[in-house]
Amino acid sequence: MASIIEIITQEKTNTDAIHLYKEGLFWKAYQQSAFRIDSQPCTAYKLIKKHIKAVSHEVVSLGFPSLNLTKHFRAEQIEYLDDQHIRIQDKGIEESEYQDWFSQIPLFVPNPPKPKEPEYLTQIHIFEPTPEAKASFSITDEIVTRLRNFRIEQSTPMQCMLFLSQLQKELP
Repeated sequence: MASIIEIITQEKTNTDAIHLYKEGLFWKAYQQSAFRIDSQPCTAYKLIKKHIKAVSHEVVSLGFPSLNLTKHFRAEQIEYLDDQHIRIQDKGIEESEYQDWFSQIPLFVPNPPKPKEPEYLTQIHIFEPTPEAKASFSITDEIVTRLRNFRIEQSTPMQCMLFLSQLQKELP
């Protein structure tokens, strides 16, 4: 299989043909060849424009299943250069039309990974009265005070459950 650098180099000088390259189970066309195919009547393809580091610019491609080759082109049009590369004679293209078409295709951006939600660390703030204050309170007043001072909005469900369990144990 030809490298993307070889394919783009060939497409820069491509004046009158559609070049298709076999990639797995698909035939793919790039740049001017993709424009020629996309410009044909009664065709609808998904065009993908990506920035390719190896060639330092954006590249447009389209593909279709290899079983559909004769559905898109007549057998007598197809010239097999090798088992991975075919050429189909076509008319020339206007460079300005190609540039307009190229500029209208949006750049494909893969779905960015979703940012991780921040993890909130909470602290349980439980009021602990001094021994002197403890003597002045009844056990019920102490529990009510601790309940009022417990920050439920800053606590996890597990922390809430443990807090309530501890209070239940302290009830008379």
